[in-house]
This record gives sequence, C-alpha cells and structure tokens, in this order.
Amino acid sequence: ASLPFFRPCFSDTLDVRMSTTTDPIKQLEHQLKWDPFPIREISDSCNGCGLCRSRGRNLRMCPVFHFLPEEEAAPRAKANLLRGVCEEKLELEVLTDQMAKTVADHCIHCHICRIECPAQVNIPYLAFRCKSAYTAAHGLPLGDHFFSRMDIVFRYVSLFGWPLNWFLRTRAGRWLLGKTLGISEGCQIPKLAKIPYISRAAWSPRLAKPIRRNSRKVAIFVDTFGNYFDTRLPENAVKVLEHNGISVHVPTRQLNSGLAAIMSGYGHYAEMIARKNIAVLNDLIRQGYKIVTLEPVAAVCMKYDYPSLVDDPETRFLAENTTDLCTFLHDLHLEGKLRSDLKPVYATVGYHAPCRSIVLGSGDLSSATPGEMLLHLIPGLETRRLERGCCGLSGTIGLKRDYFPMSRQLGKGLFAALNEPDLQAGTTDCSSCRIQMEQGSKKPTVHPVKILAYAYGLSNDFAVSLDAAPEE
Repeated sequence: ASLPFFRPCFSDTLDVRMSTTTDPIKQLEHQLKWDPFPIREISDSCNGCGLCRSRGRNLRMCPVFHFLPEEEAAPRAKANLLRGVCEEKLELEVLTDQMAKTVADHCIHCHICRIECPAQVNIPYLAFRCKSAYTAAHGLPLGDHFFSRMDIVFRYVSLFGWPLNWFLRTRAGRWLLGKTLGISEGCQIPKLAKIPYISRAAWSPRLAKPIRRNSRKVAIFVDTFGNYFDTRLPENAVKVLEHNGISVHVPTRQLNSGLAAIMSGYGHYAEMIARKNIAVLNDLIRQGYKIVTLEPVAAVCMKYDYPSLVDDPETRFLAENTTDLCTFLHDLHLEGKLRSDLKPVYATVGYHAPCRSIVLGSGDLSSATPGEMLLHLIPGLETRRLERGCCGLSGTIGLKRDYFPMSRQLGKGLFAALNEPDLQAGTTDCSSCRIQMEQGSKKPTVHPVKILAYAYGLSNDFAVSLDAAPEE
C-alpha cells in the first residue's frame, strides 16, 4: 500500500543533522530515516490479545503496566498508535504530540514483552520510533542529553572524582542534580572510580593489544558502569577468564552500548554509537575474538536494538558473535572447560534475575539463568532465587525524579525478599539492578562473577562486601 505522507522521510544519506526549520512536521520529515513498511508489518502483527496486560506472577511482561494498569501503559498501545498512523487513521502530526510521547515513554526497552508475547511483537522498536519522532520535532531536555552522553561527561568529570563524589552526597549537590538534570534527590548515586577502567587497560599491553595466535580469546565490552564506577567488575571478569585459559582483550576504542540514547529517542546519536561499535568489534571478531559483555544489558542492546538502528549484514554479524559474561562462562562449563578448583563459600545469597538475562536465555521465569547456574557450582554457597518481578530501576529511568516513586514501588517486593534476615547478600548480573537492590536493602549486592572470583581465590571483593555491610 502506498503511504505518500511517509515519502519525505526516506533518505539514503547519513546526514542526520536537525533541520533549521521551526515547523515540527518539517523537522520530523528531515530527521526520521525509517521505512514505514516494517513498522506497519510489526504493528499489524499485534492481534490485541491483551496478554501484555497480564499482572500475574507467572509472567514478567511489562513492568510499567504492573505499576500503572492503564491502556496507554500497555505494550499494545504502542502498536495501536503506529498502526493508526500507518493506516492514515491518525495524522502524522500525532507523533509530535505529547500524548504519543507519553505512550512511548511507558516502554523501558527491557524486551520482556517481546519474548513473552505470543506474536513476538517488537514493541521496543515501535516505542523507539515514536520517541525519535517526538525528539526530532522538540529536541531533548538537558537530563536526557546528559544520560545519552554520559561517557563524554564522565571522561572529564572523572578527573575530579573525589571532590565530586563528596559534593554529590551533600544536600546542595542532590538539589543541583535535581534542578539541572531531573535526578531524584532520593536515589543512590554510585561513586566515580579514580581512573576509568578502559584508560587503565590502555596502558596494559596484555589487555590493549590483540593477539594473533589461534587460542580461545574474547574481547570484553565494558559499558558505562563498569568503566567509570565499578571498575572491580571488569578486573574480576578478566581474572576469571584468564584463570580458565581464555585470552582477554579490552578494545580501547569501544563506546558505551548506546542504550540510554535509544531510551531517550536520540536516534541519530544512538546510530552513531552503534556504527562505531559495530566497526570496532566486528574487526576483532574477524580476528577470532568472541565479544563478551559484562552485563546482559549491553548484549541485548547489540543483539536486538542495533538492528533497529543499522539494518545491514555487519549488524547481524555482531549480534551472532556477542554474548554476556555469565552465558559465556556457563557455556564453558557445559563444554567441560570451566575449571572446577572452586573453594567452598559458606554464605547465603539472594539472586535476582534481570529482565534482560531472561531475554537472552529461554524466556522462562521458571528456568535458572546462566548467572544463577554458575552460583550453583560453588560448593557451600546457598543461592535463593528472588523472583519478585522487575527491580524497577530500568537503566537510568528510575533515577529520574518523575519516575523514582514508580521504581521504588516496582521494587518493593524484591526489597522485602532481600531483607530476609538469613540472606547475607544479594547478587545479580545487572548493575542497574544492583543499584536498586542496594537502595532498598541494607544488604550488599554483587555480580555473580565476583563471587566466582572469590571461590577461585582470585579476588577478595565478595568478602569485603560482606564485611562492609551494616549490621541489622
């Protein structure tokens, strides 16, 4: 079917600069580079069955709809909106309206609805297109600019780590963050590391230079949190991988995953990040490297979000050769190549399965994730699954003042489970979940690989976390 009102949106060029016109529709036409036919095909595949409105314990489905059980918060609302535009029942101008922005903002890009939907409707893609349309016409607020470009900001402010860490814990610092960036004064701000991990790795020939020999080797993708905040996470990951005979390379030209830009609808900037990472990482794949992300968030972004930004064989090549750290280590175990020299760890931990770990796995809540199965390999360690739905933070969304109450409400069940007195710590594969779990509980929360490194005798981080936990 012909869709004449979409024709100005087609562009074979890479010129994605904002139009100088003040007419929002003209800005939209110049900015958007989408093909309406896939959008129509995806939106038409939603049959309106309403399973995405489920709030039962047997499905994660949409975390936002669990908190806000209204039709505009349901995943199918995005499909209905785009279908209406494609069928010309709604004018194109509706995509620049605040109503469409509100509907799209209810998607936090966790991809849970996509795998639990009977029709496998790619709702995050539709939400991204809606957000991009609104951003094309109205631009981004300062807070979204900050979150989208965090790597650039942190590259410079990390030079002032200690005074900045102190200032952001004062009342004046919290007030300033709230007024300028819209960050809630009640959220926990992680401490900046003294030196970014990738900067440190660049000085290590062992990590910074690719090797030629035909051994099993991986390239570690270090996202924003591991690079600027929890630098002990990539350190532990490298130790565990090398202990198991894996050669490790840290690409120094990698950028962040771009998920924050995607969630903000900052389409052309997200595309720039994706193209740069695709070029850097695919070159390593052709040298025999497997791309291993420290967290499932980055792996999901490369596998399922990058194809929405850059539709070519190179994107699919990266997606096929990318996995997250826990999945890679568990696959080693299934092959009989993961070392079993694990000393007993006598502790009881509560494991939270991140939404994106479920997306990367079987999609079944009753199945253990690779991170959880790795913990079961450690003798003496008792691991208890805390299945209370989404943690609520959802990347950076839960840090924002407008969404902070919702994020706390969504995580209430998880907090209660983690605060059980017989649990000594929490553990999860996702750093966003970790921040949320530590905000709602007095218990420390660590990545499973840190516990694995402790069991191998490679790191004492897990024991230090337990010792630093406040007494009940």
